[in-house]
Amino acid sequence: MPATVDLRSDTVTRPSPGMRQAMHDAELGDDVFGDDPTVNRLQEHAASLFGFEAALRVVRAGLAISLVPREVAENPAATLGLRLVLLAEDWAERRFIVCYREAASLTPAAQALVEHLASFAAP
Repeated sequence: MPATVDLRSDTVTRPSPGMRQAMHDAELGDDVFGDDPTVNRLQEHAASLFGFEAALRVVRAGLAISLVPREVAENPAATLGLRLVLLAEDWAERRFIVCYREAASLTPAAQALVEHLASFAAP
């Protein structure tokens, strides 16, 4: 039976020599500035698993607006030319963001939705 590793807390976990070596060898960066390669790879992997990348490409094509987690949208937003609206609603606990390409290309109903959601946007 394999040994159990308790990862509930950094005060409970006792890293093995292999874990310590992995931490020592890890590439470093700052996730706030978007230059932590490990965090970036994790976000890209999560996006590919859940189809968020595809959702952002549909937005880029001007075919839709999308509601995606903030962490997924922030890095590719500039490259894809997307506008982001950070939601500050109680139901948006995961810090979702509304993504769209150009307001002028949205249908009147989509424009009204974006304007409504933006009125509740976080500063």
